[in-house]
Amino acid sequence: MFIPARERGYWIPVILYACFVLADWLTGIHYRNPKYYAQHGWPKLAAFACAAIVLWFLSANRQDEYLPGAAAADIKTPLLRPQDSFFWVPAKYWPALSLALGLLFCFVNI
Repeated sequence: MFIPARERGYWIPVILYACFVLADWLTGIHYRNPKYYAQHGWPKLAAFACAAIVLWFLSANRQDEYLPGAAAADIKTPLLRPQDSFFWVPAKYWPALSLALGLLFCFVNI
């Protein structure tokens, strides 16, 4: 099976899938209806938003945020670097894309 991911970009679908499964499981438990996730749009938006937050924290967008005077050895490399991509989209754009997809799936019942 071909997965179009470059470098560490394979982590993007793993994170997205984990957020979807967690949202499905939590809404099923809370509403006592295993089909609640499939019947409503807001849990999908919540799953995409959670994935966007996680991807943002792991992406290269924040690589320049460090304390002034910190040694070069103290600066940590992010999990998702600028050269990482999934479906030919760089990792730094996936948080925004995840939110956009969440809004789409919230209002369009697919």
